[in-house]
Amino acid sequence: MCRHESDSRFRGKGFRARATCGCYSRPSPLFSRDKPLPPFFHSPASRRQALAVAASVVFLAGAARALVGAPLGDELVHFQQVQWFLAGRFEPAPDLTTVPGLHAFVAAILHVLHQESLAAARVVTMAFLLLAAWAFAGIRRRLSPADDATLPTAQLMFLPILFPYGFLLYTDVPSVALVLWMFRLSLDGRHRTAGALGLAALGVRQTNVVWIGFIALFHWCAAQRSMRPRREWLAAARPLWPYAVPVAAFVLYWLWRGKISMSQAQAPAHPDFSLHTGNLFFMLALAGLLFLPLMPAWLLRFVRAARLRPLWWLLPALLALLYAATFTADHPYNRIFPELVVRNGVLVRVAEHGVAFVALGALATVAGTALSQVRWLRPASATLVPVSALFVCASWLIEVRYYLIPFAFFNALRVLEDRRAETLMLLCWMPLSLLCLYGMLDFRFFL
Repeated sequence: MCRHESDSRFRGKGFRARATCGCYSRPSPLFSRDKPLPPFFHSPASRRQALAVAASVVFLAGAARALVGAPLGDELVHFQQVQWFLAGRFEPAPDLTTVPGLHAFVAAILHVLHQESLAAARVVTMAFLLLAAWAFAGIRRRLSPADDATLPTAQLMFLPILFPYGFLLYTDVPSVALVLWMFRLSLDGRHRTAGALGLAALGVRQTNVVWIGFIALFHWCAAQRSMRPRREWLAAARPLWPYAVPVAAFVLYWLWRGKISMSQAQAPAHPDFSLHTGNLFFMLALAGLLFLPLMPAWLLRFVRAARLRPLWWLLPALLALLYAATFTADHPYNRIFPELVVRNGVLVRVAEHGVAFVALGALATVAGTALSQVRWLRPASATLVPVSALFVCASWLIEVRYYLIPFAFFNALRVLEDRRAETLMLLCWMPLSLLCLYGMLDFRFFL
């Protein structure tokens, strides 16, 4: 019996009691006029779940397509090296420019699994893509604990110039994964383990020595802010000695080989001591396209900064002048198959048409100007700018794969902008990255 029926105050007032008593009210439906509809993806948990589902669908769609098909591009050389190791032929392939550490690792896994197919080798690269995302998420949580790492981690996975190579037997994605794990371990103070991992990173790509130096420089600069200047420099550098071990190993390798490239035939195409601005401006132009949703906020910030300090206006002027005076795309590999290789097609058009040359320079200048206003999670993160510029300028061949580690660190170390713009950028990247993968595997084009 309802407590109101047993109460003498409510006797004789049955209808009114029933009308006002919650005991007599009907169960409210899930969605009623009194309860507004819950907005989809309103909570962080729902957004993470939706993003995880979408990411899984895109990843599995890429994996299903990558498990079939012939070798593509440099996979011909990389898979040849793996096959040589499986057959007991322990010598570098003639056109292999990198140390065959990854190839030995892949061959060992295939040997244990009794596999010899290209599809099995590609699965190893897919695992490295997931490991890179795992390390990246840890970096974001370590540097910005208050922020959700799901969105920037998904941005790394579906970076259109990274995602397709996560399903091919290339050294680039394993290189990104190893370098990110080095940085992740270093943030926890595990410098010895990070230094040991640096040796593995050099076994994948020799040029990773630059990023080993960057990690040491990052921590050294971070320590300077908490110490007295000049008097504690050596004390700040002392815990970073493990990074000198892979650097010393690189120097010994260089003295032994006499050049960085493993291949004698490919050494002239990859000179050791040369600086070229081609990759710098092509990387800036590509960043202007990929990070287009974020450009308005950065440009507005630049205008505000230039109003306070007019010297900022020298930056776009200097970038434009440097581009006009130094940009060239004269590497012979940037001239082959322009109808198939998107990068080469753009470069050939830029070299032959003045309008295209001006357009690329304008895009690179605007992007470089905007990127000057990126906010960093740590002051030491700003060292990424000169290190990335030096890294890409050291390569004569203009190649988008050289931008993978700079872009990965860029997204790991920057402060996120407006969530709607960041989400819009990711929503554009996901189908674009899958389109790039399918287009490459179908031999329609190559990045």
